[in-house]
Amino acid sequence: MKIENLERASRINDELAKLKLAKETLNNGGYVRIYSSTRSSAGCVELDIANFNDEVNTCIDNHIIELESEIETL
Repeated sequence: MKIENLERASRINDELAKLKLAKETLNNGGYVRIYSSTRSSAGCVELDIANFNDEVNTCIDNHIIELESEIETL
């Protein structure tokens, strides 16, 4: 595997670990901070996940699938 691909795979693995931890946190009744490119003065958007749990879990699942697929192609 090329150095560039190893670096990309490492970044993807880091992101996957964060997503899986967020999913576990949500499933255990916790909340997560969602960071976006348009940040508030606090640097993040904090959501009460109780209202968005299903949608957020679906979004996380879809993103995990995309990243795992990308790793397979490297």
